[in-house]
Amino acid sequence: HAQEVIQRHHLQNRITVQQADGTEFPVDDFNLIIISSCSLPKLQILEHLFKNAKHQSMIIVREVRIAIADILQCINAHPEIEIIQQIHHAPFPFYGPLGWDTFYLRKK
Repeated sequence: HAQEVIQRHHLQNRITVQQADGTEFPVDDFNLIIISSCSLPKLQILEHLFKNAKHQSMIIVREVRIAIADILQCINAHPEIEIIQQIHHAPFPFYGPLGWDTFYLRKK
């Protein structure tokens, strides 16, 4: 589906979508890396990204709200990773512990 959207907007020369094992995938050439909430094992993927992504790269991570404590602990353990923004999402009309968070990160 992503490839269809990219082609529809004539962005195939600017955007590359790849799917692979996030704990081993070479990430040093990417400016932006997006990790979906269903990517597993999330903490191992983040450790790999934080170690191997190039400086000034952006990382977007989405996680269900009940699991963000581990994500925050992982981010805080890496001083080279800066939280630019954390966005809280709640599925309408539900509130409270339901929902997810999106972290917009940058590697210094």
